[in-house]
Amino acid sequence: MKYHILLRLVHWLMAMCIIGLIIAGWYMTGLAPEDESRPDFYHFHKSFGVLLLFLFIVRILLRIFTKIPALPETIRPVEKKLSHIAHIFLYTLMLTVPVIGYIFSNSGGYDVPLFSIKMPSITDKNKELFDLARQAHWISAYILSGILLLHITAVIKHRFFEPAENNVIRRMT
Repeated sequence: MKYHILLRLVHWLMAMCIIGLIIAGWYMTGLAPEDESRPDFYHFHKSFGVLLLFLFIVRILLRIFTKIPALPETIRPVEKKLSHIAHIFLYTLMLTVPVIGYIFSNSGGYDVPLFSIKMPSITDKNKELFDLARQAHWISAYILSGILLLHITAVIKHRFFEPAENNVIRRMT
């Protein structure tokens, strides 16, 4: 059994978004303040972060209203438990990283765009909150990167190094 087609579509859109955000985040923070491309990177990073939040809401609704296929019976119980824990972390971080980024931006006195739309501010400029949110955004993004690597590694393991019935990627393609 496969995931619902809309859930599969949202999964892959979010995957591309998250990977792009991580790469752009690492790159843009290394740019010199006078680099002319820096504002564009920040604008698109924030825009795709907001898009990720909207996709997350759609994903949660799809998970509530569609049938979720069970993992194959041939996968060991400990791996099923680890998968469940990893997914809890992934879902938590898919929400918290962009929300913290939003707070980080607003508390620094910066707008958060969704491409050409200015999103409402959720906090005023606040140096202490800005410093805290900056650290929290970085730390949570690194944790998300690590969990994402574990997720991808597990999919590769089940696809290439185990019996065909353990190929969990088929459920999401």
